[in-house]
Amino acid sequence: MTDNKFIDAFKRMLTMALALIMALGSVIPIATQEVSAFSGKVGSKYTVHWYKELHYGPGNGGYSNAAKCDLGDDLGSRYSICVQPSKNSPVWSGDQTRTVQVDKVVTDATDTGKWNALRNIIYYSPSYPGFKKNIEGIKQFYYGDEAKDFGVAHLALAYVYAGRPSDMATWGGTKASDLGDVWTKAKALANALYDSNAEFDEAVPESFKIFVCYMDGVQDMVVGYLEAPGHLNMKKLSNRTSITDGNSCYSIAGAEYTVYDSSNKAVGTLTLKANCSSGICQR
Repeated sequence: MTDNKFIDAFKRMLTMALALIMALGSVIPIATQEVSAFSGKVGSKYTVHWYKELHYGPGNGGYSNAAKCDLGDDLGSRYSICVQPSKNSPVWSGDQTRTVQVDKVVTDATDTGKWNALRNIIYYSPSYPGFKKNIEGIKQFYYGDEAKDFGVAHLALAYVYAGRPSDMATWGGTKASDLGDVWTKAKALANALYDSNAEFDEAVPESFKIFVCYMDGVQDMVVGYLEAPGHLNMKKLSNRTSITDGNSCYSIAGAEYTVYDSSNKAVGTLTLKANCSSGICQR
């Protein structure tokens, strides 16, 4: 076979191979992986896990399918609480997990009225910081019983979410008033935490925020989150490294920088540390 014939044969084989690869590519799906890290912003996603049935009163309206989640902050596992008790639960015992999306974020001073009250109630609910601290004046609304305490928080949130009605529909055609003292305590807790100027409101840290997940066909859910403190990196540069490297006279440890937000408002002061050997100085 001459060189030209060899080259022509090789080209034909290469063309056939490429055609085969393209044909296979059209029928064999390419494996892809979607990564959706939780950011604490609208649109971010997290997973809720079914925890257990919690019974806090008689009848169909006296129990909830409680769900929990861990968002990677300092709070650990905490309740993701449903707020429309007349609707189906988002997570059943046979459906152990569910991925949900953040549809609304409520932070300090960004929302008033019912949104601020929901934030307060979550903070003082079981599994959250205000409840764990057993704060005087708050513990009067709870029983010291896991199921009943969850019921109080769940109904308090639902009561505010519905606009604080005198009564409220619960599961299976029942009413919240059928739950007696649990419903009474829930309303009292919600009303005590509704006032944005109250002492309990002031005790909720600015870093604590809540997420609302709007759910089709099932109850909306609310969960609290502790926002991590921010940080800034500053790089120390010199065009005379032979003079500045290792020279304490050129250290910026202790230097203070005022930080401004997008509206040019001062929001804090950062003081630099001395750990600049790698060229990065952190507060």
